[in-house]
Amino acid sequence: MTVAARGGIPASMTVTSSAQKHDDFWPNTFEERGAVVPFTTPVLAFSRLRHEEEHGLELLVPGLAGGRDTYVIPWRSVPSVFVMTVHDRALREEIEYRPAATPDGIRDASIKVESTGLAGPASARAAKQAANDDDNDRLLTNFFLVSEAVRQLSGGKLKVSPADLTTDAGRTRTKLILSRVAALFQLTPDDFYARLEDWAGMVAPVGIPGLNYTCRLRQLMADLAAYADSIEAWSERDVTDAADSARICARIAEETCGTARNLAAGIDRYSANIRETLSHWAPSSSRIRALMDKLAWTLDGWGPVVTMWRDVDQGDREATQDSIAEMLRLMPVMPRREVGSRARKTWGDLSHALYRTRVRASEDWLSGKVDFELVLRLEKFKAAGHERPGR
Repeated sequence: MTVAARGGIPASMTVTSSAQKHDDFWPNTFEERGAVVPFTTPVLAFSRLRHEEEHGLELLVPGLAGGRDTYVIPWRSVPSVFVMTVHDRALREEIEYRPAATPDGIRDASIKVESTGLAGPASARAAKQAANDDDNDRLLTNFFLVSEAVRQLSGGKLKVSPADLTTDAGRTRTKLILSRVAALFQLTPDDFYARLEDWAGMVAPVGIPGLNYTCRLRQLMADLAAYADSIEAWSERDVTDAADSARICARIAEETCGTARNLAAGIDRYSANIRETLSHWAPSSSRIRALMDKLAWTLDGWGPVVTMWRDVDQGDREATQDSIAEMLRLMPVMPRREVGSRARKTWGDLSHALYRTRVRASEDWLSGKVDFELVLRLEKFKAAGHERPGR
């Protein structure tokens, strides 16, 4: 690895950092890929957190110090390696005490920390709005699922409307209706409602078909499809090397969107036959939860990419090319074991094409040199981070 001259050290000097680095990084699983952490410190922006069985939490930092590699840094060493913002220190601490490094868990931690205002008033407002939107997703999905269950299980003879919940008479009527349909499963009305509430809580980020409201992940799927179309159209107008990078981004977005839609369709099928789902609730709920987890992992990291492209002034060629270069660095690739054998070849080709394009892009608009002092700090803290407590 060539490092920049600093402090009298020759620029030609070559060192190898003990911090793990991956050149052609195609992870096997979502857990190995890690979940995006929304840090505000520029060098840590869009880094991914994962749990490694032997060493615990690790942060994967792409393109560190102008390089093209992904560095793996012990989570507890991050504050010692980097100068972090107050927000990022608080977020790191909040994540550290959570049970799992998942997209949903990190998002919840981020909303909690941003709501305090540590990232500024605008971020605080956005976080509070996101929390309110999540509540709306749950409430609306829950009510629609109850209404749909009553409709399906009564053969269309009974229905529950929002107005029924606003009066005492309406609530009494609703309880009687739920008693009738709950009896089909030998459940009490409370137990029947609890199952529907649990179901709605699981699928709230994507919602239920027919719901006159677009929930968060379904909206992200629509945004991702629009992103793929838009960046592909831009690539057809551009005549520079950035067009190749844009086409890679578009292909990856298209493939990801297709995978996400298939997962959402699998989730939606359970609400198309509520009787069957509730009759086999234990296995059905496990499969629904697994599909929702995979959907969240599949779409993890795409929100910032879509937003970056939406915000760029495409009339400014240099700014657009810079944004594409950054998106190329952040592009989420489906892990090899998370796709079927037929799709694995497609994703393998895309992963290798992405890496080749990253290398060329790095040589074009970056020096390719790495901060020597930072490499030494990584080396020091990588070793410290792997020490076992009590030894």
